[in-house]
Order: sequence, then structure tokens, then C-alpha cells
Amino acid sequence: PLSPAMKISWMAAVALAVLTVQNTTIPITMRLARTTDAAAPGEEYCVQVLVLISEIMKLISSCFLLAYETKSSAAAVKEVKDSFVNDLSTTLNLGVPAGL
Repeated sequence: PLSPAMKISWMAAVALAVLTVQNTTIPITMRLARTTDAAAPGEEYCVQVLVLISEIMKLISSCFLLAYETKSSAAAVKEVKDSFVNDLSTTLNLGVPAGL
């Protein structure tokens, strides 16, 4: 059996791997979609929408990983609430630069 510290480091490695794969495949896919002959002329996509969709995919992946780590979706929601609502100073420290 793994110790709690090993479980946390294993989950952190999985989360890092998932987010790394997402962040590397999106630019490659964008470049391929713009340079391939399969795309019809004049049917280009909006880059802003693609970035929004990729961020939503990261959010969904993070939610699944958090639910897996906490063993239930209710515990994951409680963890998010505790992290953002109850720890307001950390939320502001992260939110202000993100908003700029």
C-alpha cells in the first residue's frame, strides 16, 4: 500500500501529465488545422473560441482529478468551497493577477 504522501505525489504527477499533454496538443492541433489542405478556404475558426474551449477542457479535467482524489464529487465541491470561499486572502492573491 502507498503512504498518503506517495498518493499525493502520484496524483500530482498524473495531474501534471494530463495538463501538460493538453497544453502541448492544443498549439500543435491549431497549427495543423491552419496549415493543412483539409480546411476549406474561408472556413477558419476563431482563435479566441478555441482558447476558451481549451480552458473549459482544463477545468473539466481538473474537476475529474479532484473528484478522483477526494473520492466523491461532494467532497470535491466542499474542497473547492473551502479553498476559494473560506480562504479569501489566497483567492484574492490568485485572482487579482489573473484578472489583469
